Amino acid sequence: MPETKASPMIAFPQIVLANEIDSALPLEHTTVSAQVTGPVASVVVTQRFGNPLKEPAELDFLFPLPENAAITGFDLQVGAQRIQGDLQEQETARTAYEEARGQGKRAGLFEQRRPNLFAVRLAHVQAGETIHAMVHYQQRVKFEDDAYEFVYPMGLTPKYDSPQQTGEGEGTHAPIVRGGEAVGPVEISLAVDAGLPVGEPSSPSHTVEVARLDDRRFQMRLAGEQIPDHDFVLRYPAAGEQTQAAGWTSGAEGTGKDGFFLATLVPPAVEAETEPAPREFIFVLYRSGSMSGEPILQARNALRACLRALNPNDTFRVLLFDNELEWFHTEPTGVTQEQIERADAYLEQVQGRGGTEIVRALEAALSIPPSGERVRFIVFLTDGAVSAEGRVLDGIRSRIGGARLFTFGIGPSVNRALLSRMAELGRGRASFLQLNEDIEGAIIRFQDSVSFPALTDLALEWEGGKAWDIYPARLPDLYFGQPLEICGRMAWSEAKPARLTVRGKRAAAGGKAQPVVLTVTLAQSTGREPAIERLWAHERVDDLLEQAEMEPKRADKLRAEIVGLALEHNLVTVYTAYVAIDHVDAVSGGQARLIHIAQPLPQGLQPGPFMPGPQPMAMMTAMMPMPRPASAARHEISDGARGLFSRGRA
Repeated sequence: MPETKASPMIAFPQIVLANEIDSALPLEHTTVSAQVTGPVASVVVTQRFGNPLKEPAELDFLFPLPENAAITGFDLQVGAQRIQGDLQEQETARTAYEEARGQGKRAGLFEQRRPNLFAVRLAHVQAGETIHAMVHYQQRVKFEDDAYEFVYPMGLTPKYDSPQQTGEGEGTHAPIVRGGEAVGPVEISLAVDAGLPVGEPSSPSHTVEVARLDDRRFQMRLAGEQIPDHDFVLRYPAAGEQTQAAGWTSGAEGTGKDGFFLATLVPPAVEAETEPAPREFIFVLYRSGSMSGEPILQARNALRACLRALNPNDTFRVLLFDNELEWFHTEPTGVTQEQIERADAYLEQVQGRGGTEIVRALEAALSIPPSGERVRFIVFLTDGAVSAEGRVLDGIRSRIGGARLFTFGIGPSVNRALLSRMAELGRGRASFLQLNEDIEGAIIRFQDSVSFPALTDLALEWEGGKAWDIYPARLPDLYFGQPLEICGRMAWSEAKPARLTVRGKRAAAGGKAQPVVLTVTLAQSTGREPAIERLWAHERVDDLLEQAEMEPKRADKLRAEIVGLALEHNLVTVYTAYVAIDHVDAVSGGQARLIHIAQPLPQGLQPGPFMPGPQPMAMMTAMMPMPRPASAARHEISDGARGLFSRGRA
């Protein structure tokens, strides 16, 4: 046994025990199974947990799910016994879990910590016992740039907590795998019926195996054994002649009955590119410790490519931030070959380091006075690994002015929820770039977004019915390749379809505004479609939560409405949680040892001072069965890959 020190590392195959310990071993396997029908994915995540100790344990596991996931179920299985979860107000669920734990009963608790971060807690897992925890959710499959995209997030990039805002990241940190521990593998499979012809599926993140059934249906699974250390992304393009609009409804039979709808409307392509007005770009590059390794190399190359996409009459600035701010020129710089080469040389020395004072960087970018007639674009290149989500979004709401804010999520496991919301509030667009993904495609999409005129001033009109509680509540501007995806409540006024018309305008040659009209028909539903109703309820909950943040005096009233809505539609929120209790048998008494389940460091990140260090523990050692061999070990970065990224140029 290694020499014991005051702050020990976990030794393989031994574990250092105390009342609370960190280990990856209890999560033995994860299975993700998705059924995609049209725009809706129904997903079941099955996590197989085991207790590697010689005594009862309580397990605590923090993990990501999509930010638009409507969580609809949670249950446990021990052998042949199924323990159904019950949705309750959060405090009631916590109390029920704690009482069951005190009585020596098996129990599970499932809670939301952030829009895309959830926690499972399991009480009284017996020595050598296996428990399966099943999480059920539904989500809307994203459609953009003529392709569908399914994302299952994996891995947690360590978040930065500002020392001035203690408690801001409470409940959002997971321990990192260390000391050679094996990591349980993941299997992912999808069965897709797109409802229309689609092209060949592909993944920029993983190797996949695809079986085509016909032109609109296919099945997919991960090839080989994988560990959950970077987001899974699957894309499948629309094929053939494309419809400009599609709608789906849910409601009771009969004329005039209330219902729900989802709709996707795709603006027509821009017939000819107009010369964009002079623009000012402020690129904000995140260089903190969580970007160490491959992410900072990818971010540098993405920024280099962005600079080469600018026009000669544009200007640019570059702001680097970690726990400090550093400008490449404090004044706007012209787009010349000399300046781009100087920026290249400047970016070459940028490495991941320090903390993440993103609020200061945001304030610095937003506080620059307007620059004449130039349209200002602020572009953040970051993984979003911060605990200050609320302060970031508040800053954008209050100070965005006439600027447009775009985000590039760069890294293996980025905070998609934060970066998407930043772009939404900043009237821009969010893009995401995997470590091994082709930069050129992402930069072309960015160039199209800032070069082709956006569709603005959207307004809705209804015929043959009425609609209310429509989301997003504030209709966005639409950039090149971006559809309008909306949902809402509705009622049909006659026994025939309702018609939704969206009107907007787009800049054209000569400075004139060109009208654009999009229309979708919403047939009267012949029955209920719970998925549509839940997805609408999820959007409404998000809107009510934002109202509560902006209007604290109404917070209690809005909370009551959120709880009522969540219980009606069976949704997990920050105010509701699932609790599953085995009421048949008490399995043990006394206090079980708590194991915080460790996550692998996301792929390509280099360990550094941003990682939480091992905590002092009381010493007690227990031998466990030999874990699986290192097929599940963390990925390493090859020297060749480092050289390729560091030398790369767009």
